[in-house]
Amino acid sequence: MRQEIIRGQANQCSLDNAGACGNGGRALDAFAFHQFFHGAKLDARLYESGNGGVAKDFEEAVRWWTKAATNGDVSSEVHLAELYRDNEEVKNPQESFKWFLKVAQQFDSSTNRLDKFFTQEAVVPVAKAYDKGLGVDQDKTEAIKWYKKAADAGDTEAEWQLGVKYNLGDGVDIDKQKALQWYLKVANTPKSKYFNFVSSGVAEAQRNIGYLYRDGGGVAKDTQEAFGWFMKAAENGENYSQYEVAKAYETGVGVLQDKQEAFKWYQKAAYQGNKLAQQKVGSIYFTANPNSPQNRIEAYKWYALAAAQGDEDAAKFRDIIAPTMSVQELAEANHRAKTFSVGEPPTTNSLPVMQVVRGIPASPTRMPTQSASGEVPATVLNGIKEAATRKWPTDYEMQAYEIKTQVAAYSELQQLSPGNIPPDVFQQIKTAAVNEWPGDYEMQVYEIRNQVKAYQDLRK
Repeated sequence: MRQEIIRGQANQCSLDNAGACGNGGRALDAFAFHQFFHGAKLDARLYESGNGGVAKDFEEAVRWWTKAATNGDVSSEVHLAELYRDNEEVKNPQESFKWFLKVAQQFDSSTNRLDKFFTQEAVVPVAKAYDKGLGVDQDKTEAIKWYKKAADAGDTEAEWQLGVKYNLGDGVDIDKQKALQWYLKVANTPKSKYFNFVSSGVAEAQRNIGYLYRDGGGVAKDTQEAFGWFMKAAENGENYSQYEVAKAYETGVGVLQDKQEAFKWYQKAAYQGNKLAQQKVGSIYFTANPNSPQNRIEAYKWYALAAAQGDEDAAKFRDIIAPTMSVQELAEANHRAKTFSVGEPPTTNSLPVMQVVRGIPASPTRMPTQSASGEVPATVLNGIKEAATRKWPTDYEMQAYEIKTQVAAYSELQQLSPGNIPPDVFQQIKTAAVNEWPGDYEMQVYEIRNQVKAYQDLRK
């Protein structure tokens, strides 16, 4: 009964004079004052959840959270800020920032205040608001100050943000060494502290450390160390790292070459929606056996999935293999692509068995081989290098791989001969391929081989 009376009195209290209302104008005693807050927060939760026989009403919930927050209840201040930030019905970035800032300004990592958790919880939202200009004018300098305040207190998300800022030069001068230091703090977070952001943030920090070691950013270039960090992130489910691990196994950079492991990790990344991995898995299937209907179906499916995400090469390869497929195969491939769900488990981890067609793997992408002549004209080589740089502007490993592949293809192109088809027909095919794929010797070889085979098949 007393609780109901006190809550009734709380209903009549002003938002800024709760301590002096009730009991006929006499100040509430400590018990009554506690009950005021308890009642206000209870009413706020009921209106927010729609429980206790009341209709869900976020505006009314905000009114009660404000009663508690205005009178110094820190947990209510934080919750009110979160409502204004996240709830579409009452969203108000300015109010959200005001309440987060009020709480964050009370944070002091050197004290043992009972509400220290709540005050620390408000610091990163204040930093983000300044960083993005949410509810306050954008101010990168203020953002960095608040991120550092949180990071110095061990906040993992703030540590991650500072790593990114120093890595990219966002609000601070680029400093790869500082970026590495902050990333390492995140990457070494104990699993016992994983939750929400931390779990994904740890993997992304591990991935970015891998990039720094791969490219020599702030540290000496070390492909083995890079592979180790990529593997840590890949095992934590980070799909870009899974792709990097696969690429390392395929090329033998930073780890012993292992095509089976490469395929396994390409698949892991592809099933998580990584478009580069999806394109690669498609090429692996088609390379292995273009005469197999199942391989053609799987190749088309993966090319289609990557193309749907804007991968132009995948769209190009999809359209190349489509004419080689029956109506039934295309229907099945499109069905598999449409019913694909990101995150579903791979159907197999076994590398498709390679079948060589007339000594040449019939695929839009082939593993690089050594140039037979060993000589490529300087103008051709420079063109290849420029194209590789445009395609992979910051990935030097893939630039080297692309150059090696194109050089091998160019040498192979010089050795192609008409064989048993008329020389003029062969020259027409070759000219058409060069015009369609200028500068892409790999695709020229592939197109010529396919056209020659099609010509021969027509005359059987």
